Amino acid sequence: MTKETKRLSSGFTLVELLVVITIIVVLAALSFLGYGRIRAAADTALTVSNMRQMQVANVAYSTDHSGRYVTYRYDDPDGKRTYWYRNLEFLAYLTGNQELVGKNAGDVNVNTVVPESMLDPIVVRAKKRSYTSLSASFGMNHEFMKTQQYADGSRETFVRSSQLANASRTAAFVTATDSAARYTSRKLWWDSPVEGKTTDGKIGFRHGDKAAVAYFDGSTGLITKEDIDRFDSEGGRTNPFWKGDY
Repeated sequence: MTKETKRLSSGFTLVELLVVITIIVVLAALSFLGYGRIRAAADTALTVSNMRQMQVANVAYSTDHSGRYVTYRYDDPDGKRTYWYRNLEFLAYLTGNQELVGKNAGDVNVNTVVPESMLDPIVVRAKKRSYTSLSASFGMNHEFMKTQQYADGSRETFVRSSQLANASRTAAFVTATDSAARYTSRKLWWDSPVEGKTTDGKIGFRHGDKAAVAYFDGSTGLITKEDIDRFDSEGGRTNPFWKGDY
């Protein structure tokens, strides 16, 4: 029996082939991990950019409405309710589509009028319920807003820029699972952060266990669950993050 190593027809020994395969698998794994980190960073950067644009639109809206930011909730005299993410004037500022101004909500599909590129990409990829709606990606902080009742029976919940004493620390929009970011739901962390549109007002800590925030002054940032605990220790609902100090 010859002592020479038996070679495959390709000219490689079995050991050499296994070594090559192992190297390829390791490189592929490293590439996948690197791609995951790059995509996560891109998701966060895009989400933060989108939220900055949302507040830019909100400021533009307030400029044309005597300093009043987009109404969180409006009930017309007949009791029909419209939330901020269905406000066509606000959506016109956000998307640049001025054709939305003057239309009724029934004239357009408000769940798809905002391009997916302006939503949270993690939510879009998950394709959960109502994932194409602005309200499945972001929630508005309305904890400190007042509700005004009018003579015709209509009501609206809003705040004016002049009423905010701490705009750089007060959250306007937060990544969330619902159109609202509720103080009472601030610690509902045990479920998946990507659920599409729900009704619980849960903050979405979906960007590396962090939530993206757009503040009323137009600045943006990321917060952690530890930050929420800190807000609780520094006033809770009356902390500037939730209340606005006005």
